[in-house]
Amino acid sequence: MKIGERDTHPAADLLPLLEGPEFVAFVESIQTRGQIEPIVLDTEGRILDGRNRARACLELGIEPDSVTYNGDDFMGEVVALNLLRRHLSTSERAIFADRLAQLGPGRPAETARNGAVSQGEAADLLRVGRGSVQKARALRESGRTDLYDAVARGDKKLDRAVREMKRDESAAKLRAEPTPPPRGPFRVLVIDPPWRYEKNARVVDARRGEVDYPDMGHEEIAALPVADMAEPSGSILWLWTTNAHMPAAFDLLERWGFEHKTILTWNKDRIGMGDWLRGQTEHCLLAVKGSPTVVLSAQSTRLDAPLREHSRKPDEFYALVESLCPGPKCELFARQPRPGWVSWGADVNRFPEEGRREAS
Repeated sequence: MKIGERDTHPAADLLPLLEGPEFVAFVESIQTRGQIEPIVLDTEGRILDGRNRARACLELGIEPDSVTYNGDDFMGEVVALNLLRRHLSTSERAIFADRLAQLGPGRPAETARNGAVSQGEAADLLRVGRGSVQKARALRESGRTDLYDAVARGDKKLDRAVREMKRDESAAKLRAEPTPPPRGPFRVLVIDPPWRYEKNARVVDARRGEVDYPDMGHEEIAALPVADMAEPSGSILWLWTTNAHMPAAFDLLERWGFEHKTILTWNKDRIGMGDWLRGQTEHCLLAVKGSPTVVLSAQSTRLDAPLREHSRKPDEFYALVESLCPGPKCELFARQPRPGWVSWGADVNRFPEEGRREAS
């Protein structure tokens, strides 16, 4: 970039310039109060810090005050002047660390001139974890410039942007290579629908998580051939739902031709997200079609099991289902394969099989 007769340093150009009313107010401030801080130049005369001051002085027709930086920690000075003092969030610092690390690769002749640093060095300079910088790099290399730029502006958290990237990639893969649900018939069906949270799905809200797999609307879920997959003479359906989708879950049972019997409640070991009350339970509707065989022996409607990764159901649940419900089993929207089960979904290999854990 060039401001008047001066070039700017590539590291300084990583941050956006003031524009519009914000820049007009800045020009008026310098006109009224004068230039309080000098522009910082490198030994080649490039602007390290003060691009907006230089632009304002150029517009006012005055020569800006400047000083030359001659220290040893060249890139550290660039970061200190241009990045750290702007009170950037961890997500924003990760993006700018990734951008700093891009100044050198592929341009050996310019590496020393630009003060280029490695990814690890950039992470240290920006005081951010190297894992966060790797996430920023992955987001950039995915081609999702909309998400990358949103994080850089401070409009979106890095982890949220990465989840959106993975979710959209998974959705694109599912659309490109649709796999029809298995035909059945099955005596046992477990379904954990990717419920859509219409109210908050695109709003940054610390009270609820953002899924990184493709979600579905109610009508899309209802259109699944669940009724045809179930053994008509006798089958059992376990349908997972949250409090927010309880009415929709009962509607699905009716549409698929199942009769509701009871509700199993998963009591988690720690609190989660929520809009009104923060959830520590999740529910699974038990419904039947025909006259299924069930091996009951006074089992409780309460299932105590620890909370693990988002969307991952407890091993204790599957042990319960296997102990109660004989016959061929199928799980829709499965997150991991299980011995003896037919597993279907876009995310079926998210959690590798780790061996069976005894139910407590």
